[in-house]
Amino acid sequence: MGTIVSGWAMLDGCNSPEHVILTSGMNHTMIAHTTAHLRRTDITEEYGRCYRKTGWEVELQKDTPTRGIAAWAYDPLRKRFLRLNDSSAQ
Repeated sequence: MGTIVSGWAMLDGCNSPEHVILTSGMNHTMIAHTTAHLRRTDITEEYGRCYRKTGWEVELQKDTPTRGIAAWAYDPLRKRFLRLNDSSAQ
């Protein structure tokens, strides 16, 4: 079993991103892909109902390095990936 990496993401207008990717290293090599669709009651309680299904989770392969990982959400309005805050696994 590999390392579980999780978080939450929200785009403008109460929209969860369809694409969340994880990258590693200086060249931002993609190591995983998922969607933000999981229920996050902790986030909903703090920020409101709009954030209900903003959670994401992915299991990395056991040989994947866990230092220097960054999470990114794709914003279709801006047509680019946006780096998520506090996304480094330590």
